[in-house]
Amino acid sequence: MNFRTRRACRQSIQKLIGSGWAYLWTLTTADAVDPAELSRRWRKLIWNGFPACVRVFERHPGGHGYHVHFVAAQRLEVGELRPRAESVGFGRINVRRIPGAAATYIAKYLTKQRGCPGVRMWAAVGFKGVSVRNAVCTSPYAIEVKMVMARYLAPSGYNFWARWKVAEERHAWLWEDARKHWNDPNYKPPFKALFEWWKLSPEMKSAKIVAASRVESQCTLNLT
Repeated sequence: MNFRTRRACRQSIQKLIGSGWAYLWTLTTADAVDPAELSRRWRKLIWNGFPACVRVFERHPGGHGYHVHFVAAQRLEVGELRPRAESVGFGRINVRRIPGAAATYIAKYLTKQRGCPGVRMWAAVGFKGVSVRNAVCTSPYAIEVKMVMARYLAPSGYNFWARWKVAEERHAWLWEDARKHWNDPNYKPPFKALFEWWKLSPEMKSAKIVAASRVESQCTLNLT
């Protein structure tokens, strides 16, 4: 799964949990199943009134089954979930109460696996989560590279990752050049917006990142 998918998953959890406490559940399949069957079992498990949550499928490290992780803000009784989970084919159940800030770590499971056609490896259940397209770019480094990409590289002719690699190289050169002339009042940086962005304090950068809206391409526009 790519970084935009992980970002959308994390931001969906943040939207659901906020700064409060969360309940992290893990269900394990009692047998080896494929993702399509796992998805079918999950749909049979949830019922009307099931708490809003963010769900992630993780292939078991041993390759013989799956874990289903889901994070919810609302408490769910184990005695209510266990018999239903066992009836649809899940085995062990684990639950932990954790700070909301730590709940986003389940998105890391998306880095370990490839997607499966027709099956969503993560989903927002019972509320409108953050889509991959609308996930906001929050990494200062990624924003800087995207600004370079938007300024120097044409949108066509290369695939995204080829353009990203070239932009990273140009970003490193710009940074080194700007660092050499940081205190020179007569220095005219080739990309003024990026130079001004580097000079911002971490607090100001954070404020501008939070103010950035919707899609990643807009992050560049809002930060310049």
